[in-house]
Amino acid sequence: MEKQIGNNNNKETVNLCDANMYDVLAQRGKNGESLSIYMGEDGALYSDNGQYLWRVVDRKKINVTDGVVVICDRAFFKCHSLRRISLPKSLRVIGNEVFWQCYELQSVKLPQNLEVIGGYAFNNCKSVETIHIPSSVTEIGGSAFTFCKALTRANIPDGITVIRDFHSIGVLP
Repeated sequence: MEKQIGNNNNKETVNLCDANMYDVLAQRGKNGESLSIYMGEDGALYSDNGQYLWRVVDRKKINVTDGVVVICDRAFFKCHSLRRISLPKSLRVIGNEVFWQCYELQSVKLPQNLEVIGGYAFNNCKSVETIHIPSSVTEIGGSAFTFCKALTRANIPDGITVIRDFHSIGVLP
């Protein structure tokens, strides 16, 4: 998701999930704009409008705040203690490497309005056994579910138009 920043003479489009929030903050500061980042009750860092989730602290269970549309790249990266996550109905995009190396993650219920699962999104989630991909998903990034050793079942809805590579669905030894 992109957002224009800057004054009328110097507009620049910035993907709020690119790189990290500090780059976005620095760029907006140069253009005289402010961006508020707040920490939710769940310990996660959200954008000022509440639509982007940037980072979380490692804990066993996390309920992502309602209204989040995008979980940015690596938001849950190496949350080794995470076992369960509750995702809001508003979620449309799971970025790249979001749950990479969440070894203990056991339960994930993807919301019915989800459209994109990024590359390596669930890579190395060794404890996930089943993934139900909603019919609203149209794109699955490369290697989205590799090294999910416990994964025994994943449905692939008819509406998916892009699977980035052969290893997106399935388990690699």
